[in-house]
Amino acid sequence: MECYGTALFKMPPSNDGMLTEIKNYIENELDLHIEGKINNVGSVYLMSFIGGSSLEDELCELLNKLSTLKCPTVKGYWQGDEDPFVELLWVDETDNSIDSFSVDSGVFDTIAEMEIEDADDLCDYKDLQVAYQQGPRDYFMKPFTQWQQGIPPELISDLNELVEEVIESSKEVIEE
Repeated sequence: MECYGTALFKMPPSNDGMLTEIKNYIENELDLHIEGKINNVGSVYLMSFIGGSSLEDELCELLNKLSTLKCPTVKGYWQGDEDPFVELLWVDETDNSIDSFSVDSGVFDTIAEMEIEDADDLCDYKDLQVAYQQGPRDYFMKPFTQWQQGIPPELISDLNELVEEVIESSKEVIEE
């Protein structure tokens, strides 16, 4: 399966040579290949990658490196080439770990397969209970809206379309 990844980061004010350092790190230390040109809006940059099964790990390593370079905003996402889904990634500034959230209709597939009369039937499965109570739009858009803060909308228009596609497919699953 091919995977597609994207790193988004804001350059710190004193960034002389930093973009070159980042590109050298990618070329020499990671198994990632930059697809197309590096885009930016102001000081926020976007790099796209294509790879295989190791892309997620490599992308996380890149996000960690960007964090150590003191980039004030470090986010990313990856997706596969099959069912619509996207894994949102960001650096937790409290402990420099990588956090994630899956925008994937699988959670609603699971709910649809269960015989549920109300949210209490899911009390042992808190994530499923929250998804059931909120519905696809709120369940996915709340974390996505928080994730996209600090990112110029024009850099992630394709991602917005993918999230909408997952929301619509999730609605179809629970309406069946």
